[in-house]
Amino acid sequence: MKTSKFTMHTTFTIARLLHTLKKMILIVAECIRSFLTNLSLCAILLSNVLDNRMVKRRSDPSIEVVIPRISCIEPLD
Repeated sequence: MKTSKFTMHTTFTIARLLHTLKKMILIVAECIRSFLTNLSLCAILLSNVLDNRMVKRRSDPSIEVVIPRISCIEPLD
């Protein structure tokens, strides 16, 4: 059974397109992974900055920090 040139060319073209699509998906996945990594690093950095500000406030006696008491359970007195 002989395959026509058109069928061979079409099969080769589809294979090339699928390979290119696979590469594009991998690139997009890498971009998303990189973005999420950067986002989590920014969140960690922001958390550290906020923690440092709170530590500075607590160590400075001129600034009074009021910590509200939140109690969900009533005392059993």
